[in-house]
Amino acid sequence: MPYRALCLVPVLWALLSLATALAQPAQPDSNDDWIAVKGRIHSLDSAGFVLSLGEDRLRVQMRDWDWYPRGNPFLIGDQVTVYGRMDQSLLERHTIDATRVFVEDMSTYFDADGPAENNVGDPLFLSIATPGEAGKISITGVVEHVDGRTLQIESAGTAISVDISQLVDAAEDGREYRQLNIGDRVSVTGALGPSLFADEKTFQAESLIVEHRAATGHDDSVAGR
Repeated sequence: MPYRALCLVPVLWALLSLATALAQPAQPDSNDDWIAVKGRIHSLDSAGFVLSLGEDRLRVQMRDWDWYPRGNPFLIGDQVTVYGRMDQSLLERHTIDATRVFVEDMSTYFDADGPAENNVGDPLFLSIATPGEAGKISITGVVEHVDGRTLQIESAGTAISVDISQLVDAAEDGREYRQLNIGDRVSVTGALGPSLFADEKTFQAESLIVEHRAATGHDDSVAGR
């Protein structure tokens, strides 16, 4: 092979590798701030659906789901759990960009590529608790302040005040809450209510999981489940 052709081989290989990497779908990052919300599908259209959470409604967008308009597997009335990244769209426009949707009646997960496996090693499932009841939402964030019966967490650049008094009252000695530290990554679950969308951004926690300890690494402790 001519010398010049040999010199081009590494360049062509690098370009091929770059194109392959760019073609891969973005993978969940366990350091992202995630939400998961459970409810029933209230209405459907080509861009997604509206999720009913009792008196509240959330818009679920399937922005990058190219197959969705052609092969929508969802039905009005389906009970689903929607997973997505926490961002200002939830708090300002009551909208979630779905990363994954679990349909209970089908026992099937769907994502941007179609039906998906519930891989226990998937960072998405390692980073967010799944709400146990319709109308509940789980939010991940990093603890910024601890004050007895209240936490302040930072999630997607927004400070959220989390009332943990219900958990403290139910605990035998409250030791697990005294061990919370600034920098801990937590997942809190509770009922979705208007206070989360108000200016003060407050949330009543019904359960709390420490996903990652700031100083000691991963932790599996669970409170209020």
